[in-house]
Amino acid sequence: EGYSARINAAALVKRTPVWVQIELKAHNAESFARFEALVHDTPEVTECVAVGGGVDYLIKVEADSIDAYQRLIDAWLTGDAGIERYFTYIVTKSVKRPAAGFSRDDFVG
Repeated sequence: EGYSARINAAALVKRTPVWVQIELKAHNAESFARFEALVHDTPEVTECVAVGGGVDYLIKVEADSIDAYQRLIDAWLTGDAGIERYFTYIVTKSVKRPAAGFSRDDFVG
């Protein structure tokens, strides 16, 4: 039903994509809620997933520059984000981008 368009944002706006592993200091509902609220209020964070294992979250930050990304992280670390440690991964190449919409295989039946 309807139409959709997929816009190549990289062609319009130059951004520096960075993936970040985040481990929180405390593992309780209040800490998770506080961090997730911060993520929702940060427009540079374009994706965030909670994961099991050695870290708590994987986030994708699309900043104007590496310096802008570092300023964002520094503000989080000096604020009340509750971050114990983080690991930064600078994207060097996009191998596969998310598809727009649904395919026939997505539907049950």
